[in-house]
Amino acid sequence: MNSLFVIRNDWSFEGDGDGSVVLPPTDSSADLESGDDDDDDESQVEGFTRSYDFGSISLVWVKKLIGSAHMSYEELLALGERIGIVNTGLSEEMMSKGLIETIYCSSNQLQEEGTCVICLTQNPSWCLHILLLCALRGLVHQLWFSFCNMLFLTRNSRILQRGIDVNGIDNFKILQAVMASMALLSFPFLENLPSWNTKGIMCCIVIHVGISEPLYYWFHRLLHTQYFFSHYHPLHHASIVTQPFTAGMATLLEHLMMGVIIGIPILGTCLYGHGSISLIYGYILVFDFLRCMGHSNVEIIPHVLFQIFPLLKYFLYTPTYHSLHHT
Repeated sequence: MNSLFVIRNDWSFEGDGDGSVVLPPTDSSADLESGDDDDDDESQVEGFTRSYDFGSISLVWVKKLIGSAHMSYEELLALGERIGIVNTGLSEEMMSKGLIETIYCSSNQLQEEGTCVICLTQNPSWCLHILLLCALRGLVHQLWFSFCNMLFLTRNSRILQRGIDVNGIDNFKILQAVMASMALLSFPFLENLPSWNTKGIMCCIVIHVGISEPLYYWFHRLLHTQYFFSHYHPLHHASIVTQPFTAGMATLLEHLMMGVIIGIPILGTCLYGHGSISLIYGYILVFDFLRCMGHSNVEIIPHVLFQIFPLLKYFLYTPTYHSLHHT
């Protein structure tokens, strides 16, 4: 405990460093005197002590009477005025900056103050962004599904000439919307992203290729080991004839891991300071577009393209390749 001692003549002050106090005067001169003025030949120290408690501050007045060298009441008052306010700690401005205030209020008050009652952020528009992203992701899957079943367009490009089964159902968008809301609560700076940042595109690609793709590859290989395949992955492989909605047919563990894989490039780019709203939209929708294409059962990529660019097969899996993987 930090203490400050101000000693002048026969006064002492003690404080613990938590604020400022004013030395108060005593009620009467009789309270400060322990004897008559004629006690001049006393050799022992006599005194009167009075304590004042102001929260965590303790103020002690000590009046020492040594022989006849004691001060009068008027002199003590004058001494208190000269000492004035003693600062023993931080200023009020510094203390106010360190205070944390928690306010609990009803949902009606939150709506009046502009705070979202769902994600509890000061920027309610992000709830709309999450809902809009869910709708756009569903639209991407639906458009691919409609295209794959337009036989007048895709009959000659279909890989397996069989009908679809009931296993190709999507069930992951709500879960990943909840994960996005938790990310907003965990990283509040995501609420203040700009609309566009050109550097973020390259940064996101580098993180995706360097982290997300290897992580997804090794996680997928883990799912094809005996234990994990029998307990977690057979649901996804139940669809022999793949459809775009088959991409979202998986267990809870797979969806959670997929949410992490998608979130790493986005969060990493934002932590580097290059994140933007358009990057989040673009990355997620492109990710879904490529997954739907891989599960479409319709080959739309010409084989000659891989002859011209042989390394392309390491960056893009075709519907033909993924159909063989499922069968």
